[in-house]
Amino acid sequence: MEKFGEFLGAKGCVDLHLCSAEAVEVEAEELEAEAHSGDLKCSVCDLIMNELQSVVENSTKLDTLVENFLQKDLCNNLPASFQALCNATVVQETPAILFAIGQKFLGADDCVKIGVCQNSSLSLQKFTGELECEICSKLVDFAASEFFLNPKAISFVSTEISDICTAIHIPCDNLAQKVAPKIMETVGGFLANNACKWIHACTKA
Repeated sequence: MEKFGEFLGAKGCVDLHLCSAEAVEVEAEELEAEAHSGDLKCSVCDLIMNELQSVVENSTKLDTLVENFLQKDLCNNLPASFQALCNATVVQETPAILFAIGQKFLGADDCVKIGVCQNSSLSLQKFTGELECEICSKLVDFAASEFFLNPKAISFVSTEISDICTAIHIPCDNLAQKVAPKIMETVGGFLANNACKWIHACTKA
């Protein structure tokens, strides 16, 4: 509506003989091109966000990374008689935990939060260079700083880790609270270093 208002204002300028029709036509074309450019960037961002969400939910490499981390920092700190069972439970439960993380905390609204898709309070940012790579980089940077350090997300992961211990009948709430932030930091770093290349948004090494 804001852009339409600008166009109407320009049209009225012609009707009142205060400016030329040629100038208004050029302005209208620029406004239309800007709107299409914004729509394209938003569509690209939504597609990339879906791909990043899929990496968190389905990547076996990320599964293995988190499994190894949990086995080292969680299971190895439990009594010896529980460690083997803990290791097996971690392997079984890690894919479901990462899938839940992707479902609960990653989504298209991140494209609004980084200013690529518009809402009532945000305007489109200007991008230079390779569009897909730049958008993807902004998304993973946002996820690393805003999501993976988010207390709600860390609390969710802490609860999931505690549930692993509950399944093998040993309490570990305090240990889970220490391990959860490190896991989220690990996942955030993994995405920042790998995800944009994996989904072919960034092609340079």
